Amino acid sequence: MEKTHDFENLILRPIARVRTPYKDGFGIPRQGSLLKDSEGVIQFEPRFRNPGYIRGLEQYSHLWLIWGFSDHPLPYYRATVRPPHLGGNEKVGVFASRSPHRPNPIGMTCVRLLSITYENGIPMIRIGGVDMMDGSPVYDMKPYIPYSDCFPDSLSGYADSRRSLLHVTVSEEQMKRIPEEKQACLMELLELDPRPSYQKDGKEYGMRYDGFEIRFSVKEDQLFIKEILASKSE
Repeated sequence: MEKTHDFENLILRPIARVRTPYKDGFGIPRQGSLLKDSEGVIQFEPRFRNPGYIRGLEQYSHLWLIWGFSDHPLPYYRATVRPPHLGGNEKVGVFASRSPHRPNPIGMTCVRLLSITYENGIPMIRIGGVDMMDGSPVYDMKPYIPYSDCFPDSLSGYADSRRSLLHVTVSEEQMKRIPEEKQACLMELLELDPRPSYQKDGKEYGMRYDGFEIRFSVKEDQLFIKEILASKSE
């Protein structure tokens, strides 16, 4: 008899880790594709650093990544969740959401393939549109194929409407603390409002972004950056 995997006790081993600016769960984009400047790098695990694994990959513009929610220890899931898109007040089934609190903590993201470089013969893949915490494990990657993966007439349920963007206010002095090449991504992230949807205006928040702690508050459609500090845990 032909051998098959034991799917009741399947062990997934990371093929790579993704390096991103997002050091904590708070502040990670809910949909990476909405941030055109949100970039990361895929670093392969030693056993998968043979360039043969990615031969031909440069022909594609986008990739599907199958990855793990490394910040959500098991068991940590429930039948229903409160999606931020619904203001945190309504419940839907976990399988009708993109919540990270799942029976198997696996995520799936379509990212842009920006470049493939080699350091001492080891491939490094720079990607755009990331929504993963720094160090998240990547279990598999597959090319995105438009004619089979795109469904223009598909329905999006309760997620069909997009939230309005915030207007971000920050002093020139504070903004200078962020490297110039990182500023656009930070502004995009804050415009999309990283807070949980059920939070009220006026509260001060802090999030880590690529070695910095960003302190901010929101009033109506205005986000005010109060302080940008070097992160103590970096």
